[in-house]
Amino acid sequence: MAYKIKSSFKGLDKFVIFNSVIFFIIGLIFLVNSNLQDSMASVFYLLLVDIGHIALLPFICYPILLLFYTITKWKKLTLILGAIFSFFGIIYLSIDLMVYMQYHFHLNKFIFDMIFGGGADEIFQFPLSTYIYVSLFILAIIFVEFLLIRWSLSNRLSKINIKKVFITIFVSMLLGHLVHAYSYAVFYNPVVRAGKVYPLYFPLTANSFLAKFNLVDTDKLRDKQAMKKHKGNSTMYYPKKSLVFNKEHNPYNVLFVMIDCWRGDTFTPELTPNMYKLASKSQLFLNHYSGSCGTRSSIFSIFYSLPAFAYWDTVIGISKGPIYLQTLLQQNYKMGIFASATLSNPPFDRTVFADIPNLRTHTNTEINKPWARDVKAQEEYLNFIDNYKKTNTKEPFFAFLFYDAVHGYSSPNPGKGPFQPALEAPNYLALNNDYNPEPFFNLYKNILHETDKRIGIVLEDLEQKGLLENTIIVFSGDHGQEFNDNKNNYWGHSSNYSKAQTYIPLMVYWPNKEPHVYKHKTMHYDIIPTLMAENQGCTNSFEDYAIGFSLFNETKRPFYVAGSFDSYAIIEDDKIITINYGGNYNVTDLHMNTLENQNINSKRIREIFKSINRFYRN
Repeated sequence: MAYKIKSSFKGLDKFVIFNSVIFFIIGLIFLVNSNLQDSMASVFYLLLVDIGHIALLPFICYPILLLFYTITKWKKLTLILGAIFSFFGIIYLSIDLMVYMQYHFHLNKFIFDMIFGGGADEIFQFPLSTYIYVSLFILAIIFVEFLLIRWSLSNRLSKINIKKVFITIFVSMLLGHLVHAYSYAVFYNPVVRAGKVYPLYFPLTANSFLAKFNLVDTDKLRDKQAMKKHKGNSTMYYPKKSLVFNKEHNPYNVLFVMIDCWRGDTFTPELTPNMYKLASKSQLFLNHYSGSCGTRSSIFSIFYSLPAFAYWDTVIGISKGPIYLQTLLQQNYKMGIFASATLSNPPFDRTVFADIPNLRTHTNTEINKPWARDVKAQEEYLNFIDNYKKTNTKEPFFAFLFYDAVHGYSSPNPGKGPFQPALEAPNYLALNNDYNPEPFFNLYKNILHETDKRIGIVLEDLEQKGLLENTIIVFSGDHGQEFNDNKNNYWGHSSNYSKAQTYIPLMVYWPNKEPHVYKHKTMHYDIIPTLMAENQGCTNSFEDYAIGFSLFNETKRPFYVAGSFDSYAIIEDDKIITINYGGNYNVTDLHMNTLENQNINSKRIREIFKSINRFYRN
């Protein structure tokens, strides 16, 4: 019976098969942008997955549509329902493709939390041209699906055999999973890396099964298991010992001036003249790196002096604020948190600033643009300082200023500025490996230059009020921003742990401390231990509450760790080992070119984990 029905409506077969071809073509674009075409094994595997996974997606709705037609006998309505399914599938894949081309990861819970968790308009900023392109693309999809419906109702190409097509797709799917399962178990990275190219794809692993039949090296499997993300026990032992303070210590005020996406090579007299004026009076760290390539984990790495990839989930589950800010509250600091973007997404209000009373979580402006929010947040900070000065209190203050215009490429005068030629707004749809980055980078420079002017007002205000002489000012960014620096089609941030995305400025203006320029490697993890010991008077060993060291400790680091929401990395002098939370890893040089046949030091990784996870109760 089912076969008769199907035969009487060949149009549905044609419709599904043609949509399958459209999905397959989109899958080819993923392959082309994967930077894995140099390996025949990768290309072969990706083609299998494209056929067996991406081209399979339209078939998911086939049984539902066939059942609907069986009941109603409405051909046109059945195809319209199929067109709706395909429309949303194509939209999803296209958005995911844009994300993948720019950031080399897929739509996931973290991204959806950012979009739907509130404050999305403060995080994602797109020019009008992008909305126009997207609108035209949507209309094009609707038009194509309309043509497909008309074509499917005609008698042309009526001999298409959907059984043979489906068998081809099914065999490809099976082969793809088998190839990945074996490659994963034997550490064949050209294939394993390719397993992350397509969205909604969860390739098969069968380590235990293969080990049972002695088809793989079981010792290597144990080492792989050791590299998986370790969350530890949900109870943190943080700090490991009660903190002890020198009661006679007289701490300074502390001000953090942070710029989202501030690259380490853009702290110059030409780009940031107002901040740079203080360089000759400050502690200048020329080789400073973030604890992440994204905002959430970077800010976490500063204030907790812990890696977010190991502790974020635990901290947010118990809303535990960092020891540093708890210490400031105990020392009666007046607290002011002035972030331009929302503190609810990422949820810093439940992590870093969880203990701050009457926390200001949003910046309300008539113009909902990052530059306008920067101006408003700074005004509120200046009012905070005015009130602090009027109370004539002897208690110190802590303030956190976080500017967002650079991240949002937002300016009241787009395209204007001293660095030309410059874009008025980024065209994300045009970005590729051959795109000329100079006008885009100049846009970034011009907005950074504007942000520096605003910060100049902050510094002038401190000086006029006589507060500069007793205020430590930490100038830095959360992470870097890439403009295809590595020539591997990486743009923005959150996509790799290369220098372009993790190298950031750090200048600390410290009253009564001899100015100095430091060239040794420092990390975000080091900022809080330094302040705790030298300003807050904590006499504990750093190991009791941090993984960082003193900023002034010039001991060479053989490696450092950084992490994000889906991976972490061990960065050495000549290579980067990036490990996802399933234990799969990739070894690249410092410019994100894959290094084949690289053996990793499993013993070192286990030692790193042991050190990092020491704040979990055993």
